[in-house]
Amino acid sequence: MLPRMIPLVILASCASLSVQGQQYRVYLVKNAGIATCLNATTGEAIYQQRIGSRGPCYSSPVGGDGKIYVRTEKRLFAFGLAN
Repeated sequence: MLPRMIPLVILASCASLSVQGQQYRVYLVKNAGIATCLNATTGEAIYQQRIGSRGPCYSSPVGGDGKIYVRTEKRLFAFGLAN
């Protein structure tokens, strides 16, 4: 279930969401390359950071091996799951 707190403007600028981990974290990446992790129950932001993309990022975050992977036009980024 998606949290009720995610503003629609955030969802409109993202590809799709990825729900990962036993603590139900929602990961999304805005087109500008800003990764966000939300608590799936409350909608509270756990963290938000730029992933280093200089261009648009239209891929969906994918989880595997304890990491989240995001592909841009030129690079593949990986970052750890939130606690």
